[in-house]
Amino acid sequence: MDKTFHVLHFRLMNMLACMDIKYVIKVLPLMRLEPVPLGPIYTAGMMNLAGKSIPVLDLAMMLNLPRTESYTMNMPVLLCANGAEEIGVIVDAVSGLALASETEIQVNDEFKHASSPFSGTINFDSRLSFLLNMQNLFKGVGASE
Repeated sequence: MDKTFHVLHFRLMNMLACMDIKYVIKVLPLMRLEPVPLGPIYTAGMMNLAGKSIPVLDLAMMLNLPRTESYTMNMPVLLCANGAEEIGVIVDAVSGLALASETEIQVNDEFKHASSPFSGTINFDSRLSFLLNMQNLFKGVGASE
């Protein structure tokens, strides 16, 4: 039987990407971030959410997409969890929710290596949307092993 799931589509610079909605707790407005000295270049900072420190990363920068503009207050932060850890992910804009099926995921050789940030691509509004490999995203910030 074909397994279906909901994905949240969003824009990173000029690229369309998506993630399984099961990882998204909520979408927040960009808030004050405390810098992380000597952190990776893609670590935007730490946010204080109800007394809890949560690392926030700039997903575009993590994927080597050059950030040419400063952050604005209307940039969304996706609060994500993998069961044990939480991270904030800055994206440029949220495009919408869609239902996807496992048979729709197109997997090319580029996505098959163990450290790939993507699981494959999904068609969305006649455009390709890169499906994030969330386990690798959490590993990339050192949140889980």
